[in-house]
Amino acid sequence: MSRGKILKVVHIGKCGGSTACQAIKKSPLIKQKYKEVEIFHMRKPIYEENADYLIIIRHPIERVISAYNWRYRLVIEEKRQFQKNQSMKELEISTLTQYKYLNQIAENLYLENGAPNKEVFKKFRSIRHVKQNISFYIKALLKSLNPEQIYGIIKQHNMDSDCKKLLGDINLSTQKKNKSENPNDPSLFLSLSSQKNLRRFFLDDFNCILSLRNLNAISDENCLKMIT
Repeated sequence: MSRGKILKVVHIGKCGGSTACQAIKKSPLIKQKYKEVEIFHMRKPIYEENADYLIIIRHPIERVISAYNWRYRLVIEEKRQFQKNQSMKELEISTLTQYKYLNQIAENLYLENGAPNKEVFKKFRSIRHVKQNISFYIKALLKSLNPEQIYGIIKQHNMDSDCKKLLGDINLSTQKKNKSENPNDPSLFLSLSSQKNLRRFFLDDFNCILSLRNLNAISDENCLKMIT
């Protein structure tokens, strides 16, 4: 790594990226190592040979639970932060109104014969951060990346130590939590069939995590935490 390089940060939605990106912008270590930092959020990162990459990631199922509940809160309860595309806005509103909880829509993703329920797929993908999943950001990128281009991976479950290792001794700004502390909260519940359906729906996300392991970007232990 040299001061002449650009660091491209892949901020996958609902992975704790807001906290991490604030720390990245403040990090003296990053300013010392790189001439420029470019953050990709809600858009696919562009591959460049003369660039390093830092990826912010999370267990795919935990990520979609957070995303779904966050969108329900913003769109239905607080009636704000709507999508700009009118048709997508209307579909997301109607979907969240019909399915208050992730479990309800997840149980209907596939038909009894195992085929995708195309109508429910369309509704599910209208939820922001569902369509923009992990594979949306990094599936194509990982086909081009060399291991030496990966500056590091910030994992949501290991945020503090990952940031300290990659960004230096810097205080992380506290972000508001949007996850209920009640273990019986129905917004956190997933039946076995829902879990199975979501794993199938987000199969590419799990494969991306395995690809990161194959690139030696994450350890076996952390890989297991994000795929089991």
